[in-house]
Amino acid sequence: MERRLLLKLTSLGLLSQAVVDEPARQMLERVLNRSTNVAETYTTQDWEMACADHMYALQTQPPAVVRAGITSDVIALQQALAAPAVRAPTDLQRVASQMAIIQANVLTRLGEYDAARRWWLTARHAAEASGDLNMRVWAMGYEAVFALYTPRSPHSAVALARKARALAGKSQNAGMLHAVSAEAQGLAVLGREKEALEVLHYLHDLCERVSPSEVFTWGPDSVWFVTSWVHSFVGSDRTADEACDKALAAERNSPRYQNRVNVQLHRSIRASRIGDYERGLREATEMLDGLPAQYHSLMILNTAHRVIDAVPIEKRAQLKGFGDYQVAIKPPAFGVA
Repeated sequence: MERRLLLKLTSLGLLSQAVVDEPARQMLERVLNRSTNVAETYTTQDWEMACADHMYALQTQPPAVVRAGITSDVIALQQALAAPAVRAPTDLQRVASQMAIIQANVLTRLGEYDAARRWWLTARHAAEASGDLNMRVWAMGYEAVFALYTPRSPHSAVALARKARALAGKSQNAGMLHAVSAEAQGLAVLGREKEALEVLHYLHDLCERVSPSEVFTWGPDSVWFVTSWVHSFVGSDRTADEACDKALAAERNSPRYQNRVNVQLHRSIRASRIGDYERGLREATEMLDGLPAQYHSLMILNTAHRVIDAVPIEKRAQLKGFGDYQVAIKPPAFGVA
C-alpha cells in the first residue's frame, strides 16, 4: 500500500523527490532486520545488476537524472526484503547496502548532506545485517571518502576511515582501499604531510596485493586519483603532476566525467597552494565553464572551492579572475531536464 501510494503521488507530481526519499529510506530500514527469506521474480543477481547500472549512471550522467531512477528500485527492494518467502535474506541485505550507498552517493552529489548521512547509516545497518565483512568495510570506507566532499570535518573523515580499517582487521579486500584512500586524503587536507604520505605509500602497497573490484568501485586509475589529491595538498609538485597525468590517461575516452574533472581541478588547487593564484583560478574557471551546468555536482564544486580556499582572504578581491570564479562555482538549481 505504501509503495503504491508513493508511486502514484510521485507520478502525479504531488510529492517532490525529496519528500519521497525519506519515507522510502524508512521503509527499507524497517524491514532490514525482519527478513527471513527473498522474493520472487527478481534474483539477487538481478538486483546486483541494477546496482551496477545505477553506479555506472552516477559516473556518466547528471546526478538529478540518476536520482530520478533510483527511488522506485529502492521501494521495490524493500518489498522483496519484506516478502514472506524470501530464500536468501543475507544476499538481499548486502544488495540493500549497495543500494543505500548509491542513494547516499547521489544525494551527496546533489548537496543534500543531511539526507545522505541518514542513507550512509542505513547502508551500514544493511551491511551489518548481511554479515558480509567486505561490504561492512566498503560501506564505512566509502562514506569516509564522501565525507571529504561535504561540510563534515576532515577529522571526521579520517576517524571514520580508521574505524573501517580497524573493522577490516588483518583482512585485505577491495573495500578497504577506500578506507585507506580516505585516510590519506583527509590527512593531506589537514596538512599532516608525513602521515598522509605514509598512508599513501601503504595504499600503493595494498594495491599491489588486492585486485581491483568494479563492485567496490575501485578501478586501475583510483590510486592515481588519490595520489594526485594528496600531492596537491602536500608533497611534491612533480609527483602531483605525474599522478594527475596517469589518472587522466586511465580516464581517456571514458564516459566517466566526475574523476576526470576533479583530477584536473587538483592542478588548480596545487597552483593556488604554491601562490600562483591567477593561474589556479583561470584554469579552474575554464574547466567549470566547459562543463554543462547539470553536471556541476556538489562533489565537483566542493573540489573547486578548495582552489579558492588556498587563496588568502585579503588577496581574493585583488585577483582578476575572482569574480568570474565566484560565478563558476555557484551551485546549479538541479532538476531533470
